[in-house]
Amino acid sequence: MAPLSAEVFLPTLQKLLSAQDSTNNLPTVSWLENALIKDSSQLTPVDFTHFYQLLLNAYAKGDRRFVLITGTDTLSYLGAFLAEAFAGSDICIVLTASMRPLLDSEILHSYNIDEHSDAWGNLNDSLKLAAAGESGVKISFSGESWPAQTVQKIHSHDLMAFTGHSRAAYPANSYIKNLPDTRRQHWLDDQQDLLSSIKTRAENASVHALYCLPNDVR
Repeated sequence: MAPLSAEVFLPTLQKLLSAQDSTNNLPTVSWLENALIKDSSQLTPVDFTHFYQLLLNAYAKGDRRFVLITGTDTLSYLGAFLAEAFAGSDICIVLTASMRPLLDSEILHSYNIDEHSDAWGNLNDSLKLAAAGESGVKISFSGESWPAQTVQKIHSHDLMAFTGHSRAAYPANSYIKNLPDTRRQHWLDDQQDLLSSIKTRAENASVHALYCLPNDVR
């Protein structure tokens, strides 16, 4: 099943968030222009750099807190990449996904939240976590959150499909609570200098998921 286009999904999500804001005390949300809409199982290293550049540009303009909605297949890979890419900054990024679609597919031409989905809860938790503004890159899933580079997918269909841990060293401990403007600009200048190299390396990189199965030992 193909994902909804941004032209359909974003206004629908904005409407749902607005309807829930009075009861859930959600923060005000604005959207970044993102042309990359695809199933997360199809994301490539080049796509990872797309999200990096998208967030980097917004960070350079003064935005500090972000929620990135993606899929579960490459959630841990993308999170680890962004954690490394933004090390040393004071950005706050929360990645989330869901095991079940947000919208009820049984109701045609009307976009309602599927009451059996974990997507709405994961999104609400992520928005609140981002609103708190703690620097770093985290993954929020099933009522928990962890430094992104520690997270692994451990189940193919259970709603508690991910786990991680909080005792994380670099890059999690490299984030600065409040980065002075001059230091932030130096950090941004360094990243802009590296961006071309990162994109070139991503074009030549291949990421493969390896599945280890027990063998019959005789």
